[in-house]
This record gives sequence, structure tokens and C-alpha cells, in this order.
Amino acid sequence: MKTRVTVTLDPKVHKRAKLLARRQKASVSGLIEKLLSEQSESDDSIVENMVGSASLKQARKGDARQTKLMEKYLRS
Repeated sequence: MKTRVTVTLDPKVHKRAKLLARRQKASVSGLIEKLLSEQSESDDSIVENMVGSASLKQARKGDARQTKLMEKYLRS
């Protein structure tokens, strides 16, 4: 049994999704389900891929808080 979920999309994204679904002979829900299934099966999650992708300006000298946050959240 499937569960109903409401997803809010930008109208342009929704239009492109409908066109893609039509080409693949699927529904927008089917496309989303396929995307999420494929993503959950892979070893790398979206969050893991994003970790370290941000960059910050250099910490001001003596700014221990920013230095600790950079050490914790940014990859070298």
C-alpha cells in the first residue's frame, strides 16, 4: 500500500517534471519515487555529498568560535 504525500514545486519545475514524466511514460509521483529510491540505494547521500561544499572567509584573528565551526563543518 502506498502513502500519499504532498510536494510543493515551483510552477516551472512542475511543468518540466510533467514533460519528463510524459516522455518516460510515468507520473510525476513515479519520477519522484524513482529518484528517491535510487538515491537511498546509493552509498552516498545528498547530505554527505554536500558536506564541505561551502566556504567561509578566513576567521578573524582570535575568533575561536568561527575557527571551531570551520574545523567542525568544513573539509580541508
